[in-house]
Amino acid sequence: MHTANKQAEVIPNLSGTTRSRRCFTSDFQCSGTVPVPFGQGRAMSGGADEDLFDNILLADERFRGEGFRDGFERGTRRGLQDGRRHGTSHGARLSSEISFYHGFAITWKCLLHHNTDERSRKRVKALESLLAVIQTVPLADPQSVELQDGTEKLRSKFRQVCSLLNVPMDFKEHFRSAEDMSF
Repeated sequence: MHTANKQAEVIPNLSGTTRSRRCFTSDFQCSGTVPVPFGQGRAMSGGADEDLFDNILLADERFRGEGFRDGFERGTRRGLQDGRRHGTSHGARLSSEISFYHGFAITWKCLLHHNTDERSRKRVKALESLLAVIQTVPLADPQSVELQDGTEKLRSKFRQVCSLLNVPMDFKEHFRSAEDMSF
């Protein structure tokens, strides 16, 4: 059974002064945070102390580098998650908008299909033009510049059709009244 050895040992310091270390076990001495084999404390030269201090001084750089790598990895993961969430949300809104325009055009085309007057034919032609613009919007490539141009053309065509049909373009009031209904 080992007993704690309480003898003090004098060790030279960089400044030329001496310091004492106390041995905690019979096999090892404590030198700060690094255990040193018993009996080697007196043999420490300036080179060993310099290595110890170099390790302490370089620890800041090492920890900063590790922190940077960890932060960079976490930031990359977080950025991908946020980007995916934003892309999904934006894509869903755009898809919903284009689907609304398509449903709007089909519904009005069906309503005006049996009317034969000149004004109704002009409206049907505008609705068919709106459907043609919807078909030309490139939905397969979300990063395409043509997608934004096509969406702008689609919105302007929708405004034109709403003007011809004497229909308000702001449907938010209709959506709110539908949400208030319960069955």
